[in-house]
Amino acid sequence: MQTDLIYNAAWGSHMCMFYKGRDELTSGLTPYFKAGLENNEFCVWALPDALEVETAKLVLNKEIGNLEYYINRGQIEIRNYRDYYIQDGVFSALNMIDWWIKREKEVLGQEFSGIRVAGDGTDLFNAYVFKMNLYEKEVNNIIERMKIKAICTYSLDSIDTPNILNIIAYHRFTIVNRDLGWEVFRASEINNLFV
Repeated sequence: MQTDLIYNAAWGSHMCMFYKGRDELTSGLTPYFKAGLENNEFCVWALPDALEVETAKLVLNKEIGNLEYYINRGQIEIRNYRDYYIQDGVFSALNMIDWWIKREKEVLGQEFSGIRVAGDGTDLFNAYVFKMNLYEKEVNNIIERMKIKAICTYSLDSIDTPNILNIIAYHRFTIVNRDLGWEVFRASEINNLFV
């Protein structure tokens, strides 16, 4: 397992994580957020429809034991992905990029060390393929200069193979759950997934 690369990712890391089912998603992300909270990072979890906010909070609290402390401190937000990505019923890649740039400045002004985010893109990718490709490409281009670490999560139950390949192309790292647990592949190593 290469969990250290996932949970202690460097600033500017842009990763995609493919998962099957709610339990696999939470098992991969709860240690990721635990590490962020312990490192004084502002955390954002944009949930898929299949995971309710209260359920995510319960699962995360089991991992860290004092989630209410971090919520009351204003260090973590847990919401449905639509609350972040959809404005006036529409997804705008450029508006979302601008929002992340503004949010980074705001968070650093609050004396957090940066932003740790996991956002589910499954439904967005299926509904807005062109805009999501633009968004992921632009995030990949700008994130290395930012104090943000991002995991874009995608359900293997809902994304078809051509879109999986597009998603992989726009992320520096790909995370998959294989027989021995979560593994991370750099873009240059991605051929290992298909052997």
